[in-house]
Amino acid sequence: AERMSDLDHNVTTTGGSWKIHVESEISAAFEELHKGILGAIERSPEGVMKSTGTTATVLFRTDMALILANVGDSRAILSNGTHAPIQLSIDHVASNEAEEERIKRLGGFVSSVGGTQRVNGTLAVP
Repeated sequence: AERMSDLDHNVTTTGGSWKIHVESEISAAFEELHKGILGAIERSPEGVMKSTGTTATVLFRTDMALILANVGDSRAILSNGTHAPIQLSIDHVASNEAEEERIKRLGGFVSSVGGTQRVNGTLAVP
């Protein structure tokens, strides 16, 4: 997102408060993207997109830090081809107990349909 262009400068000039700023900007970007996707779903011919889903993984790099955010069933892995790959993100899957608790805290529920965990009865999450 364009508004994140100043973050590299902020990392070196604002001490630890840059973390709060980065979190806020990434959250705002995800919310803006989510609203755009919902609009596209509503405008899709005959509602064809109503049974689809999305995932996203973003990485913001500065000279001092790597900030990773993911939403949905997406994963970030670091590999240089010579060492064992390192999983950088935590999967957002309903079969993960902490994720199920988070879903419930937000007012949702997890159910099993044909052996597949589903969030709110429709979203398939392995």
